Amino acid sequence: MNAGRELDALIAEKVLGFKWDESRCRVCGWPLDPPDGPGCHLTDCSMRPRPKRRSDEPMSYSTNIVYAWLIAEMLHMEVACHGTDYRASCADPFGSFFVSRADTAPLAICLAALKSVEERG
Repeated sequence: MNAGRELDALIAEKVLGFKWDESRCRVCGWPLDPPDGPGCHLTDCSMRPRPKRRSDEPMSYSTNIVYAWLIAEMLHMEVACHGTDYRASCADPFGSFFVSRADTAPLAICLAALKSVEERG
């Protein structure tokens, strides 16, 4: 998965427990149009210009290290640079270990966080 608003929404929902407004596009944030409308639909973003940030919109966890680091601290992650990529790792209380690698530290943190909550299921 790539860094961006869709991943940020998943982090907010799955890791932090926030609920994304399902009537809005996860990519651009605009309200979804009816199936025959010209705008965004549930599985297809029209890529309209992004609206101003709303108060309930997730932070840029996957692209901003300040926000990603909040996730890393919450999950007691270890984050390290290995050559040209970053590795984020964490363990859950049940002994499972989750590792993700990415081109940026925020993305690696977000991917490891998602792995940890998906495994707990």
